[in-house]
Amino acid sequence: MVLYLINNCSNLEQVCLRYFESFHGQNEGDCPQHHTIAIKNAGDVFVPRELKPIFKLARKKHSYSVHQLQTEDFWDFKMLSQDLKILGVRRYSENNIPVKWMNIVEVKITKDYPSTVFFKTSHLDVTYKSLTLKRQQADVKKFPLMRLNSGPVKIPPAKYEDLISLCTGPTAVVRASDHKAFYMSLPH
Repeated sequence: MVLYLINNCSNLEQVCLRYFESFHGQNEGDCPQHHTIAIKNAGDVFVPRELKPIFKLARKKHSYSVHQLQTEDFWDFKMLSQDLKILGVRRYSENNIPVKWMNIVEVKITKDYPSTVFFKTSHLDVTYKSLTLKRQQADVKKFPLMRLNSGPVKIPPAKYEDLISLCTGPTAVVRASDHKAFYMSLPH
């Protein structure tokens, strides 16, 4: 995805992704205050659309900007990855040393070298190692992306029946008609 982005975005020069080493990091999502503040005051949540204001107000100062995504907002990069044979690269360019994909902690892609993946296996490394992909840059630019899903993702029939059971019967948990309509309209 990053290779596609760097090859097709005119105002993007470089993308750098850094990963925490296992059990050695904390990010904002790990902070317990965010979920306790938001959920404590939220009350009951019956449908996904009710989560948006909770997420926005999870931080007291400078509330979050929440963008609701639709099915058509997701693209399928699996075919591009297979076409580029990215995971088929077993040795990196310098010294023909094997690549240990699980040990990579930083990845950098630049517009100057759009068919090369620069990476580090330690946050202490000063220089990057590099992988040069077998495919040419032009392939990435011309590659036709497909939508990940052609429509809403269907849920299994058993899950649908479980959700509907929450809306029916004498002890229904979901009682509001617009909430019931949401569950009954789920594709299954």
